[in-house]
Amino acid sequence: RKAARGVEKVANQARLAVLPVRNLRNMSTGLAMSFSVMRSKMLLAAFAFGLFSRGVVNTIKVSAQQETVLKRLTLLLSHTGKQTGVTVFQLQQMAKSLSATTIFGDEYIHELQGMMLTYDKINKDIFPKTLELALDLSTVFGQDAKSSVTMLAKALQEPIKGLTALRRVGVSFNKEQARLIKRFIRVGKVAEAQGVILEA
Repeated sequence: RKAARGVEKVANQARLAVLPVRNLRNMSTGLAMSFSVMRSKMLLAAFAFGLFSRGVVNTIKVSAQQETVLKRLTLLLSHTGKQTGVTVFQLQQMAKSLSATTIFGDEYIHELQGMMLTYDKINKDIFPKTLELALDLSTVFGQDAKSSVTMLAKALQEPIKGLTALRRVGVSFNKEQARLIKRFIRVGKVAEAQGVILEA
């Protein structure tokens, strides 16, 4: 009996000795999990901050580009404003409206507006329609918008010559329209000739 009690006592002492080791192991596992969770959260935070930083940088770049374009428009208007009759504010509103209904962004549209401002016979009455039609031509015929603006602006600047250029890319004019354009130009009615081209 004494021997049995001795063995049992040793066994109990062994179990008591193992408990701290188990507790330490459990604690280590818990700490490892805590560090793992913390590391994941830190990585997510770093990723989110990176996205935010890139967003801020891109926004600054876009703002700088837009400011540069608007300055160029202002400079062009100082030379052609009297002929065209449009303002920077009108050009901004025009670009905003067209960017919402076409595939082109407002910064790019501002560039096209700048090109159009170099043609002194495109005034405020036909400026919006001309730009819209140029964008439509680019979409329909799959050509560069700058090429469409140049082609259409030249046609409105010199309507008789413009007939031939527009016909080459698929814009059709019937005999009556062609006759009207030539007659209007002969009597100095450029605006009326331009109107026929824009309505073709």
